[in-house]
Parts: sequence; structure tokens; C-alpha cells
Amino acid sequence: MAKLTLSREHLLLGLCVIMAIAVGLVIYTSTGRDDAHITLWPAYTLAERGEILNYSGERLEQSSTLSFVL
Repeated sequence: MAKLTLSREHLLLGLCVIMAIAVGLVIYTSTGRDDAHITLWPAYTLAERGEILNYSGERLEQSSTLSFVL
């Protein structure tokens, strides 16, 4: 059976790849977050008036995550 040997270059390359992935996860944690007002306003109008309304009074659900509104 052949021995697997890793050179310093391979280890450095692996470390760079892991660091790049880690930095990417820190910077781009979640891109699906809504603005607080986009979720708050429909939740407020649902609680106060019993229907989801836009700022102008139109019946329009503007949050990308309806479960947050509910």
C-alpha cells in the first residue's frame, strides 16, 4: 500500500481554500433577510385590521417570508 504524503504546498493550498470558505460564510451569512419594516408593517396591519396591507392600503403581501408575518 502506498503512503500518502502531503507537501507544504498542498497544506497551504488547503488552508487557503478553507480560509476563503470561512470568510465567505462570515461575510455572506444570510442573504434572505427582510428589512425589519417590510416584515413589521404587514404583521401590524394583520393584527390591527385583520388583513395584510401595503403602506398605501393595497392588499399586497410584501414580505418574502410569510411565516415571519404570521
